[in-house]
Amino acid sequence: MSTFFTAPLQGAKFGTTGRAYRLTMGLEPLRVAFTLLIALATIGGWGCQKATETPEDRDDDVRVAVYNYMFDKYMPELQADVEIYYLAVGSRSDPRSDLIVRFKDHVPPVKKVSASSRLGTGGVHDRSTGQKGVVFNIGSLKWIGEKEAIATGGLYQGGESAASSTFHVEWLDGEWVVSEEDMDYGD
Repeated sequence: MSTFFTAPLQGAKFGTTGRAYRLTMGLEPLRVAFTLLIALATIGGWGCQKATETPEDRDDDVRVAVYNYMFDKYMPELQADVEIYYLAVGSRSDPRSDLIVRFKDHVPPVKKVSASSRLGTGGVHDRSTGQKGVVFNIGSLKWIGEKEAIATGGLYQGGESAASSTFHVEWLDGEWVVSEEDMDYGD
């Protein structure tokens, strides 16, 4: 064997020759490059977005920011006996399960809108338990740049309370935040 590619290992004995060989050139630069590539991909994340993020995930990131904003803003005004939050997307569609999971530890509990029933002026109730709730809806979502979106949404609590707003959402300091709200109507 050529000593250009291999060199004996000091004190190592393999087989009957008494000499073991290791690769000293050739694959070493590739190993270093591969290690650096993995480190950059893991630490840097190839940019500011998650590697597995889909357009739906990105839309849901903005929706979560708007839902949380509405929870914080309207909770003190809502009736004290509200026991469940229901989330809707569009006119009255369920959000993706991936979005609901983000609220798994929320108090009060968060469910899809399909788990609720509207009883006219009697409010919104859980289909299985009858508990009183409120529907938070995000109707439309329009991207106006990589780090900005406009969402419309509001809440419905039967004949007791309702509101509708347009939300300006921006990527600030590593998270989506509602930077402005224009109220269309509200109680």
